Amino acid sequence: RAQYYMLSGKPAPAQELASRWAGLVNAQADPGRAIEIQHMFWTNNFFLGETAAAYDHAERAIGLYDPDRDHYLTYKYSGHDPGVCCRCFAGLSAWLAGEPDEARLRCQDAMGLAERLEHPMSMALAYWGTSYLHMFAGNPEAALRAAESELQIAEKFQLPLIVGQAAFQVGWGQFRLGEREAGLRGMEEAISAIRR
Repeated sequence: RAQYYMLSGKPAPAQELASRWAGLVNAQADPGRAIEIQHMFWTNNFFLGETAAAYDHAERAIGLYDPDRDHYLTYKYSGHDPGVCCRCFAGLSAWLAGEPDEARLRCQDAMGLAERLEHPMSMALAYWGTSYLHMFAGNPEAALRAAESELQIAEKFQLPLIVGQAAFQVGWGQFRLGEREAGLRGMEEAISAIRR
């Protein structure tokens, strides 16, 4: 439910649910639930602009996560692997905190884990994070390459939200590379698709 609120642009209820659950779970006894509670915090805080908190929660999850034990969470909760997700958000948060080496390392780790798991939505998420890292760094060629890979996976596996997100990133890359009209049109269409 908290994921639904977060994806629907309702961060306050998502944060409230995550806070309520945080006190109910013992990470030693139930690491899966502990990871998923951190999951709500790292995504929600990131999109609220609280990147230091997002980084802390993502790093806690990285410390808890074991791919052999915890990949099942992909199918129980959000449809993507939380180990990939926490690495993406730790990387993006690190970039915004002025830690580019840490940011690159975390996004590379996300990509490596996604490749190992061979899970389409998690792979698309790793490309999403990589594309945004390159966007933050002002590298449109690399951002566009990652976004095109993300879009290819999202279209193949019919992941509409990710299709919209990837299309926005593709439009951004095109715009920054001089295809201003096509890029702007692509970003506008992607925003409409995400809203739908």
